Amino acid sequence: MSQLSYENLTGHWQRVSQTPDDVSLYPEQIEFRSDGCYLTVIDNEVFYEWQAGDYEIIDDSNVKIESSTDAMLTYKCYFENKVLNFINADGVKVTYQRMAS
Repeated sequence: MSQLSYENLTGHWQRVSQTPDDVSLYPEQIEFRSDGCYLTVIDNEVFYEWQAGDYEIIDDSNVKIESSTDAMLTYKCYFENKVLNFINADGVKVTYQRMAS
C-alpha cells in the first residue's frame, strides 16, 4: 500500500466503484494536480459532490477536498492494490483507479 502524498495522488483517475451513492455523488473522472487543485469531468445534468477546487492532504490517511458548495470536507483516503479509496463522513466509499498516461 502506498503512503498518501501529493506525489502519489497527482494524476488522472477513473471511478471504478458503481454503487448508487458513487454514481450520484462522485464524478467518473478526476485529476489531482500537484499544486493542490483538482478538476473533474462532469455531466452538466448531474450535481456532483466534487466538481473543481482545492484539496489538502491532512495526514497519511485523511484528505480535505473542496466540495461543490465550497465546503472543505474531510475524507479518509488510502491506496489498496493500486486503487485509490475515499470514505466520506457517512461511510460512503468511492474508489478510483489511475488512468494510463
